[in-house]
Order: sequence, then structure tokens, then C-alpha cells
Amino acid sequence: MGNAFDRMGDTIVAPATAVDRPAALAVVRLSGRSCDEVLGRVFRTGSSDLSTPRMLVLGYAHDCATGAVLDQCMAVRFPHPHSYTGEDCAELHLHGGPNVVRSVLASCVAAGARMASPGEFTRRAFLNGKLDLAQAEAVSALTSAESGLARRAALRQLRGGLSARINSLRERLLNVAAEVECRLDFGDGEVDDLPAGQLSQWLVDIRGAMESLLSSWRRGGCFVAGGVRVALVGVPNAGKSSLFNALSGRDRAIVTAHAGTTRDSLETTLEIGGLAVTLVDTAGLRDLRETDEIEALGIERSCAEMSHAQLVILVLDETQMPSDVSQVENDLRTRYDAWRASSGCAEEMPPVLCVYNKSDLLEDAERAQLAERQGALVVSAKTLVGLDELESTIARMVGAQETMSGDVSTTADLVTNARHAECLSAASQSLENAIATMESTESDVLTMVDVHLAIASLNELLGIDNPEELLDEIFEKFCLGK
Repeated sequence: MGNAFDRMGDTIVAPATAVDRPAALAVVRLSGRSCDEVLGRVFRTGSSDLSTPRMLVLGYAHDCATGAVLDQCMAVRFPHPHSYTGEDCAELHLHGGPNVVRSVLASCVAAGARMASPGEFTRRAFLNGKLDLAQAEAVSALTSAESGLARRAALRQLRGGLSARINSLRERLLNVAAEVECRLDFGDGEVDDLPAGQLSQWLVDIRGAMESLLSSWRRGGCFVAGGVRVALVGVPNAGKSSLFNALSGRDRAIVTAHAGTTRDSLETTLEIGGLAVTLVDTAGLRDLRETDEIEALGIERSCAEMSHAQLVILVLDETQMPSDVSQVENDLRTRYDAWRASSGCAEEMPPVLCVYNKSDLLEDAERAQLAERQGALVVSAKTLVGLDELESTIARMVGAQETMSGDVSTTADLVTNARHAECLSAASQSLENAIATMESTESDVLTMVDVHLAIASLNELLGIDNPEELLDEIFEKFCLGK
């Protein structure tokens, strides 16, 4: 794939919208030096022309080999440098039939373009200085966002919010590096002396700002892009599937009066507290000694799902109330630990939320008494009573409320990308080493080594002097046409 990106002089083409299903509209995107020539061979108008930039013109897409009309459509030009990629760009706005799109793409290729690789448009934008690497990654995050918080965080990153903060930290570090190098070059007494401890304090302040950014990752930013997993577990016929359907708003799981109707895990994604939550309905947990091979396999899968989850909801049947809900939770943990030991899984049991279902079978006074006595949420998947409280509790337990607290959800910059968190963490560690060196040995040479390592980590985050292999790894995850 790297060879394709080396051909920056090529004109590239790709669908910017889905092509595997019919739609009202579809967009085909072109970029490169020969963009106008390719467009002229494929698109023809009547009395109008395409000389005015950024204005849609009605016309027809043709097969450039036979002249056959492929579609009535519209086209628009974006001359360089005022385009997404910084090159000459154009778009064809077509009817959204898959055959229409494929035919127009083939005509563009025959006219001199080549099919773009995934992420090649955004990679060209990055290489041409239209975006830094953090902004380029935000394009992918925005197109794959599954929650409001993920969308807002990606949009702010695309608009340069995170990059501005990283650039500010980088500039401050460069100033510190310049001060230290000046001392190394000219020696004591030849430059104006700083107050005692000033350089060290600058590094402490810069590291504190880095840790502030990193704290947003630790508080829940790590879940913003990918979301969280919540596993519904419990004995058969406790109402897990009914609760699954109620939370998801549709009947995905089979619900009958017979116990054990769920043997394979089902999952759906919904938004709770601004985060994308993947809800997983698992097989009922029986005594393994009393189950057949298929049932036991389902229970093993349930334990595996728990190991991947950030929260487990233990669903209990209020008509079969245990004397001690904590004992039920302990039994679940014991079973999970036994599976973990036999499977070699290293993941600890995630937090457990106990929920009593079927509260519609209780009187109001009984429902309140049950919640107070057992210390568990009481809900009804049938009447939806208690579901709002359940969703609020889920949001609190997976960290959504903390992530969105204060101005985080609207104005602050969240670190939501693991690569960014790794770069910031490495830079922070380098500064910690530099501070320790400065305070213990006062060696400017050793301090400079760590300061430059911190700068290098921030450069990697922003895409300054990054190796092609890293760029390949990042952009190959993009959709075609992005």
C-alpha cells in the first residue's frame, strides 16, 4: 500500500458514499493533477460549464470509451489549494444505484484516474499540510462515531482543539530546550541567569498540563470512540432477554416462558449517557454439573463475554428472591473465577450491578421494600418502570457521567485515541525523568536528552517527521473515499 501513496502525482478516484446498497444519492470523489481532464472526459453539460469553482452543475456522466450515458448527475470542482486534499478536486453527485456508481468509477479509471487506497484522500490532505495527523485521525473517528459524545469529541479534534493544546505544549518544551542549549553553548555567566529552579518549574508545569489531558483518557475518554460493553447475566428465565429488548427498544432476543431460550450471546449497540454501549444478552447460568454439552458451552461463552465487558448486570427474578443478594453476586464471582482459572483468562471480574426484574408483579410498597432491603435496582422490562434509573446507573458505573461532567462534553478536549494517549504518556514520563535529573544532578546534558524525547513524542502525535510505516498503519484503517 505504501507504493500507492508514493504516487502523489496520480489522479485518484473513489466512492465517498456506500456502494453496496441502493440509496437516493451517491458521491464519487476525484483528486490529483489531472482531475479536470478526467472530469471533462466523463462529465458533459449542455449550456453550462464547470469553470466556476464550488458550484454544482447539472449534466450527464458518460462511459468515456463508448460515449454511452451512464447517469444524469451534478458535478462540482474544487481547484487547489482550496480543497480537501490541497490538490485539484472534483465530485460527481450521482443517483445512488450500485451499478450507476460502479459504472462511473470504471469510466473515471478509463479516463486516466486510478482507484484510491483507503484513507488516501485524507493522507494527501495531511501530506499537503491541510491537516495534522491528529486532525486526520479525527476524520476516521467522526465517520465511525456511534454516540453523541464520540461525534462531538471527534469534531472538536478535527477543528484543531486537541492539536492546539499539543502544539502549545510543544512550543513550551522547545523554549525550555532552547534555554538549556544556550546554557550548554555559552556556559554560566555568559547568558542571563534564570531564577533558581525556574527551568525545573517550567517542566513541572508542562508535565502537569500533559497529565491533565491524560486524565480525560483515564476518566473515560478511552471508551468514547470504541464504547463500552455491558453483559446481562443471570439464571434462566430471570428476564435477561426481556430487559435486553426493553433497553434496545426492539425485539432482538427470543422471549418465552421456557427457561434457557438464549444459548448464544446476542448484542446490540445503543447510546447511554452519551456513550455507545454494546449490550450483550448471554446464556442463563445454571449449575454446570446439571447441564448438557451445548448448555455448558453457552455458559462458557457467558463468562467470556463478562471478561470483555466493563460492567456486568446480574438480572434476578423478583418472584424467586434470594435471602441475600450479595451471596448471589459472590456465587457469580466464584463461577467466573473457576472459568478464568480453567481458561487461562487474565481479566478480573468487572463491576457487577444487581437488578431485580418483573417488578410489575409487585405492589408499590413491596417494590420499595425490596429495593431497600436488597440494595439492588428494581425494574420491569414489561412496563419499563425503573429503566431510566437503570440507564443512569449504567452511565455512572461505566464513567459516562464523569467523562461528561463540567464542560468536558462541550468545550474541553478529550483524549479518545489510544495512540495519542501513548504519545502523551511517553512525553510525560520523559519530563518526569528530566525533572528528576535536573533536581538530583543538575546535568543540562542529561536533561536535554529527556526533553528532546518528550518533544519527539509530541511530534509523533502530530505527525511531524513520522515514518511511512506509521502513516500506513493509521490510514489503512480509513474507509475507501476518505
